[in-house]
This record gives sequence, structure tokens and C-alpha cells, in this order.
Amino acid sequence: MARMKIHIPQHCHEDWGKMTPVEKGAYCDVCDKVVQDFTGRTDDDISRYVLEHRDKKICGRFRTD
Repeated sequence: MARMKIHIPQHCHEDWGKMTPVEKGAYCDVCDKVVQDFTGRTDDDISRYVLEHRDKKICGRFRTD
């Protein structure tokens, strides 16, 4: 199976540790939105989430691998 590649042209510089934990992510006060935590999710889960939210801007936390 091919690995998913995600291109992030400009990554966020906000500190994940200072965000308020919420279900499946953290709330960023600076951006006033929830950042999804994709670090423990499968490529299929991430693809499904992206497709379901394709009409919105998505903020997410990813592993570098």
C-alpha cells in the first residue's frame, strides 16, 4: 500500500502543549478553531476526514513520518 503524502505549505507555529484539549484534538485560542490530532490515526481515517471536510479549512497535527 502506498503511503499517504500530505503537503503543508506553511505549518503552524502555535504550541500544541498550550492548547486546550478537546475530543480528537485541541482548541487553539489564536486561530479560534479545533486542531485535529491525526498522530494516532490511520491513513484511511485521515483520508476519510479530509474528504468529509473538503469544503472547510482543516487544521491538524501530524507525525513527520
